[in-house]
Amino acid sequence: MGVISQVVTSTISAAASCRSAADQSTSGSPVRWFKTLPPERIGLQGEYDYNGLAKRVYQQLHEALGAAAARRLKVRQRGRVILLSGYVASPERLAQIEQIALQLEGADAIETYAVMIDSWTAASA
Repeated sequence: MGVISQVVTSTISAAASCRSAADQSTSGSPVRWFKTLPPERIGLQGEYDYNGLAKRVYQQLHEALGAAAARRLKVRQRGRVILLSGYVASPERLAQIEQIALQLEGADAIETYAVMIDSWTAASA
């Protein structure tokens, strides 16, 4: 029993000294794991937002293509990948949307498996 309690005591002491050293190295401030936000988690105002990239993509599409075109698309994200679903007027419009989305910081790829070309939208545009 004495050996086990010695091991536990020395492990607790080592952990406490590591925690103390970390606290001293940051001059009393809490330990920060990340120095900056991941680009895919930056929101519209520069704040942390888990879905920040999707919101920024939607905002860019709304500004570039107009409210009607942006409203027919659903923009989601999975990490640094943009997931698009909904309707677009033409394949050319889809290529334009992809180009706009990939220009944003934090976007690495786009999945468009759930995007459909809507001939009614193309005829009325």
